[in-house]
Amino acid sequence: MGKNSLEDKPLRIFDAICAEYKNWFPIFNRLGLKPRRYFKDDQGVYVATAEGWFRLSMVPYEKGELQWIRSILLYLEERSFANWAVSWQKTIIWEENDSCFLIQPWEFTGESFSPGDPAAIGRVAEILAELYRCGKDYRENKGIEIYRDRWSTIEHEWEGEMKRIQELPEDLFHEKVRKEIHGCKKEIGDLLTDCLAIWKSGINNLFDHHLRSGVIGHGNLTAAKIIWKDKDFYLLDWEHLSFQPKIADLAALINDVGIWEPEWIVYLINEYSRLQPFWPEEYEALKAMLQYPKRIVQLLREENAETLEYKEIKEARKELKRKERCLAKVWRDLGTEKRWAKSRVSSDKISDDRGKISMVLSPMETWGGFTARQFDSLIHVKSEQRLPKDVLERLTNISEDRVFGGRDGNIMEGASGVEQLGLSAELGGFEIIENVQPPTEETVELDEAQAEELTEAKEKDSPVEKVDNSPAEDLEKNEPAPVPKPQNQLLSWSKFPTPIKK
Repeated sequence: MGKNSLEDKPLRIFDAICAEYKNWFPIFNRLGLKPRRYFKDDQGVYVATAEGWFRLSMVPYEKGELQWIRSILLYLEERSFANWAVSWQKTIIWEENDSCFLIQPWEFTGESFSPGDPAAIGRVAEILAELYRCGKDYRENKGIEIYRDRWSTIEHEWEGEMKRIQELPEDLFHEKVRKEIHGCKKEIGDLLTDCLAIWKSGINNLFDHHLRSGVIGHGNLTAAKIIWKDKDFYLLDWEHLSFQPKIADLAALINDVGIWEPEWIVYLINEYSRLQPFWPEEYEALKAMLQYPKRIVQLLREENAETLEYKEIKEARKELKRKERCLAKVWRDLGTEKRWAKSRVSSDKISDDRGKISMVLSPMETWGGFTARQFDSLIHVKSEQRLPKDVLERLTNISEDRVFGGRDGNIMEGASGVEQLGLSAELGGFEIIENVQPPTEETVELDEAQAEELTEAKEKDSPVEKVDNSPAEDLEKNEPAPVPKPQNQLLSWSKFPTPIKK
């Protein structure tokens, strides 16, 4: 973000700037922040003081929302996330009427993220992955409720934009651009339909799991908010922290940079997925968020009808075509592989019953070459190999006994309840086994010299007393012990396909 100064403004509008400054000056002065410099943009009011730069955000908040943001920032600090550009503890809350406004420290360095540097791309990927890692599981660990649900609002926003564009009257626009508007509406409608279909069928399947644990993202990431300072990159503007998928920040950054060259995009995705592997649904959702035609959607509004020019809409459509070609190369470079991986979740209601055993192996298609670097397939099934019938029935069983579990984003799905396996539900799925005989000692082959030394040592330490036993007692000792009947056996691993050979 560049700094606007009075020298950049024509002197003829100085009076208007001075009037604005007089309105804001009492607020900062009352808080002990005497301005030394001042400027304003569409996001906030900025003043430089003896303590540094501060920004008064124009976004009104409720007290409960600010309390939630503070709880998340504390949680991130406890988890050792240290890449905020400024100290959030110095934030001042200005309250007016029923709304609250943030006055937070700000930073201007002149250097921000650029996609031309592979080292910078790798470092930024590390920071974003660390933000996600430190911010996850806050609901499960600390009981912090979900306040800003950006995950579910994305779908509603896209549906609303698609409906608005479909109902947009073409006669509002100048006759010179109506033909272009007509073709643009059809093209954008088809693209939004595809984006929504990908989003609904993919990422929403992970929603319930992450809703129970809690995940976090920056919420408003741009290249200008990733600044270079003190020999590292840092993030600005934490006030938009939200509950969202991990791919949302990546998509926001790529869309903001707007350089549609596949090399740096593939590099960024691979660097991030090396630290935070993606599920197939997340790759699909990333594709949908990158394909979303944000610029044209913003242009096709009634308020732009009188000012929208043919050249502007034409350039936007060309950029969209360029983006489509770039993303096609991105997905081709990432590649697809048919693999067996640990989990595909379902949109069915998840049971909270703890009397379950969680274990799943379900086939899925995963995007990206990251799989080869991150983990090997748990089980490899050849094309001519088939699962046993009883195993297939367990994995495809759609019943209330199917459960979900796992941690660190590895969602696992099971298809068997403890009652099916003969275990005790009252004991939480455990079985008490009594009178268990200790394991027998393993026989170790020794050479003659070691055997003689071991025999001599035993004779010295514990001399053997000779006891005369009657023939009846010897016969009783030689009788074989009764063999217990097997109970509640689990599925045999031999029925599963053979593991991958390295």
